[in-house]
Amino acid sequence: MKNLIARAALTAACLFFPMLAAAHGGGEHGDGKIVVNSVHPGSPAEAAGLEADDLFVRLDGQEIATNEDLRRVMAAHRPGDTVPLTVERKGETIELALTFGERPEGGVSIGVSLAIMSANVPDLAPGEGLTRDECLTWVDETYQIDPMIRDLGLELSDDAGTLHACLKDNVQAMPSPMPTGWCDNAFKIHCSGLDLLTEIGETLVERCGKLLGQPLGSCAAQKVFDSYSRDGEASDEAACRAARDSCSEATWTQFGGPGQDFRAPARDLAESWPEAGPAKLWSRDLGDGYSAILYRDGRLYTMHRADDGTGERESVICLDAGSGETVWEERYEASYEGLRGYGIGPRSTPVIAGDLLFAVGVTGKMHALEAKGGTVLWSRELWGEEFGGNRPGHGYSSSPVAWEDTVIVSVGGKNASLVAFEQKTGKVRWRAHSFKNSYSSPRIARIAGQPQLLAFMGDELIGVDPDTGALLWRYPHSNQWHQNIAMPLANGGVDGDMIFISSPQAGAKGLRLSRDDETIRVEEAWHTRRIQLYHGSAVSSGDWVYGSTGVTAPAFMAAVNVRTGEIGWRQRGFAKANVVLADGKLVILDEEGVLYLATATPEALVVHARTQLLDRVAWTAPTIVGQTLYVRDRNQILAVDLG
Repeated sequence: MKNLIARAALTAACLFFPMLAAAHGGGEHGDGKIVVNSVHPGSPAEAAGLEADDLFVRLDGQEIATNEDLRRVMAAHRPGDTVPLTVERKGETIELALTFGERPEGGVSIGVSLAIMSANVPDLAPGEGLTRDECLTWVDETYQIDPMIRDLGLELSDDAGTLHACLKDNVQAMPSPMPTGWCDNAFKIHCSGLDLLTEIGETLVERCGKLLGQPLGSCAAQKVFDSYSRDGEASDEAACRAARDSCSEATWTQFGGPGQDFRAPARDLAESWPEAGPAKLWSRDLGDGYSAILYRDGRLYTMHRADDGTGERESVICLDAGSGETVWEERYEASYEGLRGYGIGPRSTPVIAGDLLFAVGVTGKMHALEAKGGTVLWSRELWGEEFGGNRPGHGYSSSPVAWEDTVIVSVGGKNASLVAFEQKTGKVRWRAHSFKNSYSSPRIARIAGQPQLLAFMGDELIGVDPDTGALLWRYPHSNQWHQNIAMPLANGGVDGDMIFISSPQAGAKGLRLSRDDETIRVEEAWHTRRIQLYHGSAVSSGDWVYGSTGVTAPAFMAAVNVRTGEIGWRQRGFAKANVVLADGKLVILDEEGVLYLATATPEALVVHARTQLLDRVAWTAPTIVGQTLYVRDRNQILAVDLG
């Protein structure tokens, strides 16, 4: 994570803090306009023909007036995507084509430094603002650099003088008095490339990365720096998660949500509900199926059995998130004949990647569609001769996962346990292994120092390099039905990275992963049969996992320590359930359609509210975006206000 804080300030790959107008020299473009400060040699910006002083007008057809506009457009794309770019150059409108590059820490880059152009200092009331000397004092008092260095165990205090010199140089060009925000930007942007701040930033990001078990993006790295320097909280997992979540766009683009961990970056949810339950925003009929609900840019995406009188067709459908009305729908033949009961599917959840949507139906038919209009771009038969995927008795249920420019699916064929397709073309990037598929969905997690694809196959958990398909490790876990369903949970920590897995009959295990040179070592830390997750979701908070255990009624809600296997509690009174962690609360939806709001700790589960929301069988995991809950059973879909 070298120079992560510095990169956040210097490139449009990461920069969403405004560069100071005074440093650029004026405001000929007017207030609040994004202008190119410089173009990096060899960058996507240079290849596109961008020049210094170009004014951003539109990117990918969307108006660009603020940093937030730019961030939103960039977040919707992947490296290699080419989009139209409109700029103003010396009073003329210029049309360009920009192909996004890739940031070292993930995401897309442009390769420019930007400025927010403003002709004047914002109006300040008498006595407001900071003088140049007061700016230096304000930075020292606000960010507590020397105490932070000591606490992190760094030996960089001699560089504090360099920081002061940098600040002095930058504030000389600014009017006095200046807004506090300008002083803050001088520190966080113009001086952030110093070894002092880079070393502090790297240390904080690594600390949070270990706590979360995943790397932080540049936005979250800045949030961690602020949180720790002002409040000393970066060693706290909750602060690290808050930093990550505060930088997340309001999306739910894959099974399990933004982090595939059933955690929703929600805030200000109600502490309880009235007796009638939370307010329903809308509801509508929807065909059979258990496919979960995705959200992006005001639209919902899911799958269901098409209600056309034959029962032989499946549907991939896009709905308006505000009303539930159909935006587009793509139907295709998918006979359920030969598969066992518990509904006729579909069971898998699609995934959104860039402007594409990837969906796999109950018979293994895979489609790549345009997310905006639903046009099918390519399709594959995972159960066909090419891949020879095994057919689980209840039909295909695994959800695809997007990685870089590929989409990866569980197949279970000979030399095709897992297959990675190029997103845009459907061409096979790699296919590997001969493990049989079950019903679980693969997920990406950073484990033992590298990104890994965790795939819970029929009789084992495997870790795979998502770039090549190479097997990194495997660990046996099976039952008499060869059914592993619940996704594994990953948990980082100072004593090694832990993975929690559980299934009926086989029970639950805590696996500790560590690295020995280039080899990943796996050891079983604990095993218990008292925790048996079936097909519901579970969530982790700190070292504890909360979820529904039990194959038949009655089920338990339970808490288990991922590192030791200690069971904190098991509580009756629930049917089998899915859970989502949001705003520090557990939102629980059981198979009887009862919705609960609760708080879980290692000591107890406290239920604050419950309501009968859906009909049986409600097996689909909830989706939470902002303060809105989206849920479905086998007959209808609802939007509910949790605010």
